[in-house]
Amino acid sequence: MFEKSKRAGAPLLAALILMGMTAGCRNLNTKQAVQQAIDAHLQENSSINRSNFTTQIEKVDFKDDTAQALVTFQSKHAPNLTVHVRYHLKRSRGRWVVMSSEPAGGQGMDSHIGEETPSPGASATSPGSSSPAPVTSH
Repeated sequence: MFEKSKRAGAPLLAALILMGMTAGCRNLNTKQAVQQAIDAHLQENSSINRSNFTTQIEKVDFKDDTAQALVTFQSKHAPNLTVHVRYHLKRSRGRWVVMSSEPAGGQGMDSHIGEETPSPGASATSPGSSSPAPVTSH
């Protein structure tokens, strides 16, 4: 009798294994999956003090195995200071990986150095100076 129930359970076991494998191939086309990739990318850059800003995924466009995300970083110390960055990601081994990034909107400094760029109409001072920092033009 044990042998009979063992054979009957084999298809059920196979179905459960297949379901588990399918769950591992979850839908990666979500903001949360992209957020995890960007967070991992930022953690790899030791020059960033992530406690100084908040991160908001504004928009994600998915196409095949690539994605583009528009991300806003906002200063916790001066909420009117923001940096907008466009990230280019690629799906690799079941997860998103940041391939490159660039300032969005043609404004700002390198987004990975922890300094903030003023949003349009805002002014900021460079560290160690009392005069406003220059704002890059298009």
